[in-house]
Amino acid sequence: MKVYCYKKPYEKRFAFLEVSDDEVVTLLDYPGYYRKIDLPIPTNRDKVLKDLEDEKFIYKNDGGSWDITNYGALMIATDFKKFDDLIKRSVRVIRYPDKSRLNGTGERVFSAGYAVSFDDIVSYILSVIPQEEIIEGSIRKHRYAFPEMAIREGLLLR
Repeated sequence: MKVYCYKKPYEKRFAFLEVSDDEVVTLLDYPGYYRKIDLPIPTNRDKVLKDLEDEKFIYKNDGGSWDITNYGALMIATDFKKFDDLIKRSVRVIRYPDKSRLNGTGERVFSAGYAVSFDDIVSYILSVIPQEEIIEGSIRKHRYAFPEMAIREGLLLR
């Protein structure tokens, strides 16, 4: 006889419990969320909360306050340091001078949600990888050691 243990997936577990409306809009970068989906930011806070609930970033609990899911926090948190269990989930980019993993320099930590900080991470990586400046006609361009598309895809695979 097999016994199955069904655990709630990590994304659906809660990162923060019993949060007020004000705390939700402080802890989650809802303007960044609306920029990512290319929609105007609603002026009505109830509409913002409803949209975040529809995306499963937050749930209304029985007490009338909100619970923030790990999914919501990982995607659009303003700062992982405000979530005890997510501090170690920040994205770290470290430059190494050679192929060994010794003497890392230029570490940068991105502690905002993955979705809202994605473009900043890509821009930072492009700024630290080798590049050359070329002039085509009267236009100056940068040629990177790796195409931006490869950087984006590499980040998505992790």
